[in-house]
Amino acid sequence: MSPPVHQSNVRRRLAAAWQTYHWYLVGLLMGGTLALACIGIHRYCQAALAAAAGAPGIPLLSAQPPCNVPLGWWDVLYLSLQLFIWQSGGLFVGAQVNGALQVARFVAPVLVGYAAIRGLLVLFADEYQTVRARFSRRHVVICGLGGRGLTLAARVRAAGWRVVMVESDEHHAAVRPARDYGAVIVGDACDPHVLRKAGVRRAVHLVALCGGDAVNAEVAGQATRLVAGRRRVLTCHAHVTDPVLWESLRMRELASPRGGGGRIQFFNTFDVAARALAAVVLPPFAPPASEARHVLLAGLGPVSERFIVYLGRTWPFTRERSDERIRVTVTDPLASDKVHALTRRYPRLADACELVPRDIDLTSSGVDLGPLLSAGGPRVTAACVTSMDDAAALTTGLALVHRSRDNSFPVVVCVSQERGLNVLLGTGDGGDSRITLLGMLERGCTPELVLHGSNEILARAIHDEYLRDQLRAGHSIHTNPAMQSWDALAGSLRDSNRRQADHIRDKIESIGCAIAPSAEWDATLLRFTGAEVEQMARMEHQRWVNERKDEGWRHDPGPKNFERKTSPYLVDWELLPDTVKEFDRNTVRNMPAFLARVGLCVHRLPRAHAEDTA
Repeated sequence: MSPPVHQSNVRRRLAAAWQTYHWYLVGLLMGGTLALACIGIHRYCQAALAAAAGAPGIPLLSAQPPCNVPLGWWDVLYLSLQLFIWQSGGLFVGAQVNGALQVARFVAPVLVGYAAIRGLLVLFADEYQTVRARFSRRHVVICGLGGRGLTLAARVRAAGWRVVMVESDEHHAAVRPARDYGAVIVGDACDPHVLRKAGVRRAVHLVALCGGDAVNAEVAGQATRLVAGRRRVLTCHAHVTDPVLWESLRMRELASPRGGGGRIQFFNTFDVAARALAAVVLPPFAPPASEARHVLLAGLGPVSERFIVYLGRTWPFTRERSDERIRVTVTDPLASDKVHALTRRYPRLADACELVPRDIDLTSSGVDLGPLLSAGGPRVTAACVTSMDDAAALTTGLALVHRSRDNSFPVVVCVSQERGLNVLLGTGDGGDSRITLLGMLERGCTPELVLHGSNEILARAIHDEYLRDQLRAGHSIHTNPAMQSWDALAGSLRDSNRRQADHIRDKIESIGCAIAPSAEWDATLLRFTGAEVEQMARMEHQRWVNERKDEGWRHDPGPKNFERKTSPYLVDWELLPDTVKEFDRNTVRNMPAFLARVGLCVHRLPRAHAEDTA
């Protein structure tokens, strides 16, 4: 489900400015109101005295004591202050008051009331947060306010969602800043009572980032039990730190029902960040390389391991030659042992990657980079620094840039957060364009990848393959506006890819097949029969026609026009030209390849099971 309509930038800026400066504004308004009150009461008393003396042209005022006697400025100030607590307002009931006093006697109690309500909300913050959460609808519940939870909450709120957060530690440093993004409920997210307070029954997403994998799974399980039988789907996203366990649990994600109630999806922020790293190192829209690929990887941690696994899965579908392997030089104090463990876990990794371990720590000071960069084999075409220490990673990245002046290659430095460090690097004049910072928290906690799960990954793979097909056909952004990187792609086109990815399961199941995690990286992909291809191509065309009509497109026999939203292909399958039919058939034939690139495979169900599923 896509998020609601985004708030305007002006509205968000005004809301942020009000949150920061509202007390200053209230203070200024109180001071101005007090000044108006003093001026107004002084003028009122002067007019009352003149009327009592029978001054010509002055209407008689029904002034009550003490306004019918001369007042000093201290008396005027005292009466003005009483306006803020509704004490002196009765003196002027039924009287003819001047404009300054008229404004002051209404504005003063309003300002005091606002300040009192804000004070009560601070005093009863927990109760206020509970009420705020109970009235939330179609929101996102985020359980756990560590670095990832707070970052995700900020980005989900910026995307237009309402957010309710759950944190067990009321003294956690993130609780106070989190209240800028939504309601915060203090309590154990595994407790059904706490989840009810967070409004889980009315939410559309729940994200469990509580720390341990078992705790996250328990939170997701409790939430799905609370919404059992509900017509609207609550999608529970449980973070799994162990990548091996995450890959195993994806079977449950794919098998979960898509009807009402709750369904569980699993995600791994290290895998999400690794895909972002791969998109920078090997962009899908880049032209074919003129030389062998050689990636230098400094540090072998969770992100870099997932990066290697991702390369192993995707390289067979992107390389120019069937026997071409991408070389990855791994530097780490325990590189040999870690690479050996990785290849034992994924035996087919060697088919796509030539892993060369070097038992050195590039993040240590005094390491000579010369022998590493001038070693035999293909020259380094890209370098990635994935140390867990931001300062050491940045130092190593700068050293690689400096040392490789005569052998230019891009350097990607993985840090916890990009903001701040970008200033140190200098992104303006004088900054080195060869070094790129990649924030793991920012890239690993994107609402799209977390909330859309495998569907988002598959949608991006579909778009990457589309870019490669268009490049091979000789097209460019000048001839096809859809040839953009995923982040630069228009929102409507991204949603179209997501809908296409979500419909793959329907097409696969219609021919008696199923999608499952790929246990082995077999090179042989399932081939559909001609009849199966034809059936699924018809389904894909009909899905596309329905999508276009929902977006306001209409049929026109002339050329496709994006501005007028007209297309000659909004017709039944039988009326399509053969070239367009073949495009849909190729899309269907490539579905096993799309799925293989994200670690999934298509397998045929037993006939009895297939008939029951149909």
